[in-house]
Amino acid sequence: MKQNSTCAMKFHATTATHFFRFLLIALTLLSTSLNRFADAQETASPDRPRPATTPTPAAAATKPTPAAKPSPTPAAVSTKFPKVVTRLMVDDLFVGRGRSAKPGQELVIHFQAWLYDPTQPLGRGPQFESTQGKEPMRFKLQDPEAPLIKGWELGLVDMKLGGRRRLIIPPEFGYGDRGAGQVIPPNATLIFEIELVEIN
Repeated sequence: MKQNSTCAMKFHATTATHFFRFLLIALTLLSTSLNRFADAQETASPDRPRPATTPTPAAAATKPTPAAKPSPTPAAVSTKFPKVVTRLMVDDLFVGRGRSAKPGQELVIHFQAWLYDPTQPLGRGPQFESTQGKEPMRFKLQDPEAPLIKGWELGLVDMKLGGRRRLIIPPEFGYGDRGAGQVIPPNATLIFEIELVEIN
C-alpha cells in the first residue's frame, strides 16, 4: 500500500512537471503571436509616418516645354505702295454692280487727290484736290477734243458703276516734268481715289 502511494505521487509529480512545461511553451508561443500581431497592426496604421519616396523619372510629373518664340522678321514692304512707282497701278477698293465705263461715255465721278508719299498711311501725301462736299466732275472718257491725263484715260476703263477705285499714277502718266501750277511739282507721282456715280 505504501509502495503504491509512492508510485502514485511520483506519477502526479511527473505529470505536473510536464503540464507546467507545456503551459510555459504555450504562453511563450502566445506572447510571440501577440507581439507579431501588434507589429503588423502598427505597420498597417495610417498614422505611422512613412519615409518619403523619390518619384522615378517615369512617374514624376513633367513640366510642359514652353513654346519657342518665333524669331522676329523684318516687316514686309507693301507691294501696293512701292517706294518708286514705274507703272500705272489700278486697285478696286469696292467693285460696283452696275455698268462698266467705256471710252466715249460721259462719266460722273467724285474723287480725292494727293501727292504720292509711300512713307505715309495709304500712300497719301499732301492733298491737292477733292470734290467732296462739291458738285461731282463730269467728262467724256478718252475724248480726243478734251483729253485728260493718261492715268485717268486708261485707269477708269471698265470701272463699274457704284465702284471705288484707287489709281497711283507715275509722272509719265500724269503731268510729267511740267507739273501743274503751284500744287503739283514736276515729276510728281499722284494718287487718286475715285467713285463712279453715273454713266451716260
